[in-house]
Amino acid sequence: MLSMTSVTGKTSSRQAFTLIEILVSVAILAAGLVAIMSSFNASLSTLSSSGDRMRAAFLMKETISTMEQEGFGGAAGGRFSGADAGFSWRTEVHRAVRQSGAAVNEVVVSVWRDAAEHSVYSLATYLRDITP
Repeated sequence: MLSMTSVTGKTSSRQAFTLIEILVSVAILAAGLVAIMSSFNASLSTLSSSGDRMRAAFLMKETISTMEQEGFGGAAGGRFSGADAGFSWRTEVHRAVRQSGAAVNEVVVSVWRDAAEHSVYSLATYLRDITP
């Protein structure tokens, strides 16, 4: 801060900020706000992605449970309905081993959000075929 000097050379008791000091303060404040807003945006993106992963994991588990109860064939796919309408699924079944009269199959379930097909979540497990 600078003290004010009058034309007569007397120093005034009032002190003020110069225009440069104010501009520097505003620039620092603006840079801080930009950093805060960009981190907020990154947090929202991460939260959305995490929600999709959690929903996809639930849908994969639900699909595998249905396959265990109702049996399964070869490859299948489709779209979920209701609250999960934004997700699609695909299953692949590979015959793995035959043990004591029952086939054990490798089942791969993939789930993805229709708007983001580049984010495919897959789960592989082994299921015993209940059909004779």
